[in-house]
Formats: sequence, structure tokens, C-alpha cells
Amino acid sequence: MPGLGKTTLARKIYNDPKLSYEFHSIVWVNVGMEYKIKDIYLRILKFFTKRIEDHLNDDEDTLANMISAFISNRGRCLIILDDVWEENVIDHVKKVFAENKMGHRIVITTRDRYLAAYVNPEAHHLKFLTQEESFELLVRRVFGKESCPVELVHFGKKLQYTVVEYHLL
Repeated sequence: MPGLGKTTLARKIYNDPKLSYEFHSIVWVNVGMEYKIKDIYLRILKFFTKRIEDHLNDDEDTLANMISAFISNRGRCLIILDDVWEENVIDHVKKVFAENKMGHRIVITTRDRYLAAYVNPEAHHLKFLTQEESFELLVRRVFGKESCPVELVHFGKKLQYTVVEYHLL
């Protein structure tokens, strides 16, 4: 389901400085509905080589082997695949981790519950906040640890509907 904050949550993970203690390489790839496996491989490869111009004519297997070589010569690797729509993407990216003895990880965001279950039967599913949870979040953002003044509750609840509707929170 769109608008739940899947990409935002994945970005928070990606930008967390503590990850650099766990993973030598952290790669972010936007996938989307229209993708080519070769383009995904090139985006991953760009993280390791910075110069992908020499590899634009390589086939998918060659690119996958190059990525596997880079990954096996470095420490643990985390690849975040954002907005995945098909199993095919997962299968191809997992191929580069054929020898995953180092604890490499792949994180995906997807709107498709079945795809999430395909990757991991215990996938984390996000849900929308209730109206009460949304209002509590708004109050915390505006007033911190203080409570909302009684005279502003009505206005705050009206504002909350606008904030939730436009994903401003």
C-alpha cells in the first residue's frame, strides 16, 4: 500500500551511522515498476567501482559475477532494494550472494504482501496510524513532552486530518 512510509523507514536505516559498524558496504537501489535487471546490476556495481562506463556493454551474468567478486573481497554488504514489484528482482540480486558466508543482507520495500512473504515469511508489514495515534503524534511533534492545551484540541484534530491526508507528519 502506498504512503505508509516504507521508503522513509528504509532511508532511516540506510542513513543510520551505526550500520557502518556492521556493514562494510551499504548500497541503495531504487527499482520501481519498470526496471531492467542489467540497470539494477549497474547501479550496484557503480557503488563498488564508480566507473561503470567500461561495463555498459557487459551482459547480466558478467555484471553479477563482478558484483559477487567485489562483495566477496570486502566485508559484509547490505543492499536495500526500494519499491520492488516482482520476484524476478529478488532472484537476480540474490544470485550475486551465492556464497553468503559473511552475513550479507538484502532489505526490500514493496507494496505487495505476497512478494514480501516470498522473500521472508516473517516480513514486517506497516499499517496506517489510527486517528488517535495520528493525533498523539501531532501533539508530540508540536508540544514535545507537554500536553496539548484544551483550547487547541479541536483545532489540532482538524489539523490532524489535513496532516494525515497530505502525509505531512
